[in-house]
Amino acid sequence: MTESQNVKHNIPLLDLRNYIVDFGVLDLFDRKIAERLLALPLYMANGALAVAMAHPDNILAIDEIKLLSNCNNIIAMPCEEKDVMKCIDYNYSFKKPLADVIGSGREQDDDKLIRHMISEALKMGSSDICIRSERDELRLDFKIDGVWHTIVIFPKIPYLSVIEKIKDLAANNDTCPDIGRCIINAGVKEIETRIAVFFQDHGEKIEMRFVDKDRVPDKIENMGFSEENEKALIKHINADHGIIFVSGPGDYARINTLYSLLGKIASPEKKILTIENPILHTIRHVNQAQIDEKIGFSYAEALRSFIRHDSDVIMIDKIKDMETAELAFRASMSGHLIIAAVYQSGMHNLLARLKDLGVDPNMLSSCVICVLRQSFVRLICRSCKVEYTPDEVIMQNFKNDFPPDMKFYKGRGCPDCNNIGYCGTIGLFELIEFTGPIRSKVRDGAAMNTVRNMAIEAGMSSLRQDGIDKVKRQITTVEELVRALKT
Repeated sequence: MTESQNVKHNIPLLDLRNYIVDFGVLDLFDRKIAERLLALPLYMANGALAVAMAHPDNILAIDEIKLLSNCNNIIAMPCEEKDVMKCIDYNYSFKKPLADVIGSGREQDDDKLIRHMISEALKMGSSDICIRSERDELRLDFKIDGVWHTIVIFPKIPYLSVIEKIKDLAANNDTCPDIGRCIINAGVKEIETRIAVFFQDHGEKIEMRFVDKDRVPDKIENMGFSEENEKALIKHINADHGIIFVSGPGDYARINTLYSLLGKIASPEKKILTIENPILHTIRHVNQAQIDEKIGFSYAEALRSFIRHDSDVIMIDKIKDMETAELAFRASMSGHLIIAAVYQSGMHNLLARLKDLGVDPNMLSSCVICVLRQSFVRLICRSCKVEYTPDEVIMQNFKNDFPPDMKFYKGRGCPDCNNIGYCGTIGLFELIEFTGPIRSKVRDGAAMNTVRNMAIEAGMSSLRQDGIDKVKRQITTVEELVRALKT
């Protein structure tokens, strides 16, 4: 059914992105029949079969579906033809084989299922997989561009063998939450996978994160910095000593920023050391050390060792204890440039967190060069970008921030973006530079909100304003900006 036919019949078109197909009904007819009828069975409820159809007024097609399904009550739900074809391809080529394998309950199919699952996740650009058990079902989620999407929902009974197989791959047979890792052949390439097991009310949950050390980190020029922030950061990362903090949600997002900063200054002439857990990517001209708590090689021990070396720059992918914080500040006062990430996403908590770790206000004011706060938004897919009107409730958050005649855009959903509407991400940033007046305030014990307000009054662009500018450039949506500002 086309848009014009939809208007003529006054029937709302079904948005298939909001539906997770019940695999029990996919067996009612095969892919060739689905493509011929331009129809996809969705679910069975109360003796009625709901079917997405490009031509819901095709009586012959509905009669054939009745015969195939042995169900006389067919609910024909109108959809655009291209959407039906796209969902037929997706459900029968990926989700249906996945359901068949896990539903067979055969042990020999577990390897096939895991390889297929990881291969499709990588193909879709997923960084993580989550398999979680609920009361009566097993849910498979992919994390794409930092946001979780439910891909498949299975019956719960046969899932245990898959969970146990993944735990075996990670050499994780403990009875407590743990992390393991393994190399999995996903067909296209071998991929290192870090696996975490959690225990919850309805059974175990498995999270798998892919570590592609061959991937080249983003260049600082491509991360979304404003021209002013980029120039300031390049100046600061070339300092002889001091501390640069990166703060914000998401371990991967923070480490990607750290890698980008190091990539800008890495050279054979400069000695750069990193302390990481895990090492996500290999950077040329950088000596990278992997933390191993089991043998006593902790963050503090690594940093203590590095300080004795004649290093120019030390990167720490997280500071979370008092000893590491104290050593980092001491190193910054003895001729090392420290570039470090902290867990705090809210800038107002950062100074309080550092004080909790035992850092003296005088040391904070004299050692910190700048604090980079970040978040990220997903980019509108270029292949399906369409004009739209944002929800009035959402726009209440942005009174007078956009011109009255401004046009807003979003992604409609297409194969290029896995029918999501977004493809890729870009950062939102605010950079607090520790100038003379700000150092005085920090020395006096000022809260981070006070420091941040001083920076804004001095001309700093806030995280919110950076996001508004990117909406104006039509590369993201107001909905994404609201999501990013909440993290």
